[in-house]
Amino acid sequence: MVVGRVAFLQGDKRKQTRYPFNNIRSIQKNDDYTLSLTSCAHIKIQNAFKYKPEPLTSRDMALLKQAFSKQLFPLLSREPIIASGMSIKPETILEQSLDKQRIVITGSRGRTSLTAILIHVLNYYKRSFDYVLSTPVHGIRETSRISSAPIIIIEGDESTMLSYKHHIGLISNIIWTKTDEFPSEEDYVKLFDIFADNLPKAGLLFYCENDPIAFVVGAKPRTDVLSTGYKIHPHTSEAGKHFLTTAGKEKIPVNIYGSVNFQNISGAKELLKRIGVTADQFYQAISTFPL
Repeated sequence: MVVGRVAFLQGDKRKQTRYPFNNIRSIQKNDDYTLSLTSCAHIKIQNAFKYKPEPLTSRDMALLKQAFSKQLFPLLSREPIIASGMSIKPETILEQSLDKQRIVITGSRGRTSLTAILIHVLNYYKRSFDYVLSTPVHGIRETSRISSAPIIIIEGDESTMLSYKHHIGLISNIIWTKTDEFPSEEDYVKLFDIFADNLPKAGLLFYCENDPIAFVVGAKPRTDVLSTGYKIHPHTSEAGKHFLTTAGKEKIPVNIYGSVNFQNISGAKELLKRIGVTADQFYQAISTFPL
């Protein structure tokens, strides 16, 4: 059993008590309260109308029990569900995003940072979108956000990437390591091939051409699917500082470095171009991406 804190928040006033719960599965919005999960053991209940300085009442307890007894948290029309420190089941994510354009980022390495770059750039321009990230990274504190946004960006690992019925997919690389789940390289590579094959008509696939196996999977002809390869972004380093170099020979300062990161930057740039972020906009935002 996990013991979480329940806090009523309104302005600078704050009242906390402790409430034991387990099997956290949902977040419920009702007429009086907005519940948002900010960590595995920290629930904030915001009273939308007044500050409640008194301890939890029987009604409050009933609301909590009702919230945690639901199988799936509902899609909120106004305030997003924000979660950190807990895993949301793929089927839950899919159900909450059936009316969204689903973008899944996968690969053996670097997928978390690549997903974080996409999130950072879209946040920079205050675009309306949702996301699911495996862990807080690069200044992104919350691992997921589910709202009424039209797009969701999902980091998908080998065990979940086929679960989301994606419209757009990106494969950063394919590097097999023998495990109980994938005892042979053939089975491992086949998983990514299925991921690409599962794209619908008019689907988009992005893949890193610098990775030989991702190149073979991504370049395979697929009916009514547009495949776009990308390569490591041109870059340079001077006096310990790192820069992207553009086609116009402009140098864009960045805080991250390393071949995988420069590949990820290129992949993110190509994908974002397809959802309305220009190259100039991308370069402006990526220069603020934290290490």
